Amino acid sequence: LILGILLSTVSFANAKGGFGVKAGLNFQSLDDISFSNINYTLNRKTGWNAGILYKISLPLGFAVQPELMYSHSRGIGKDLSSGNIGLNQGEYTIDNLQLPVVVQWGVDLFMFRPYLQIAPYIGYTISSSCSIQGLDSDKNKFQYGVGIGAGLEIWKFQLSGRYCWDLGEVGKYSWTDANNNIMSATPKTKGFELSIAIIFCKYLGNFLKLLINHLYLFYKTLQNF
Repeated sequence: LILGILLSTVSFANAKGGFGVKAGLNFQSLDDISFSNINYTLNRKTGWNAGILYKISLPLGFAVQPELMYSHSRGIGKDLSSGNIGLNQGEYTIDNLQLPVVVQWGVDLFMFRPYLQIAPYIGYTISSSCSIQGLDSDKNKFQYGVGIGAGLEIWKFQLSGRYCWDLGEVGKYSWTDANNNIMSATPKTKGFELSIAIIFCKYLGNFLKLLINHLYLFYKTLQNF
């Protein structure tokens, strides 16, 4: 009975799901850093993300889509003491390996499928750097958070956008203000992600179906002894 249920689930998921690749842009910044009493600011710069996914279609318009993404975020520090233009004083970069599990709900409209999504995720910092003058950092390796957004599926393509919040702290940042006071903050990242994906492969579903069939036959063979 259990094997039969698994076969039905895999067959259904294989009908509309499959492997895919995904890439996009990040517009994220460090939250909760305020440089008081100094003419200095942090400006976010466009980052990027890329990875793989596997979509599993479910009844009632739902789908589950685990992803494995490489994410690169960055920002630039600017000294405003010379006027409104600002002088670049270095940048910070954060490279993460993220594992979001995206839950979608949408409506099939012929070749179109608009959907809403929520994506809890965990991440691991592969590398990070901070060359901003006067800003010291001590990064945390592990992150976790959630993203909320919407998307549109057209044939085998997905266009999606979501706003992501890190629920854990990126690390500890410290600096000295104009009065020589040591300041510190434990910021989190937040911002938009825009991406496009193409789902092109269903071979995993076929492989799982074949594997379950063979396990079932092996089970029936054992019962005959």
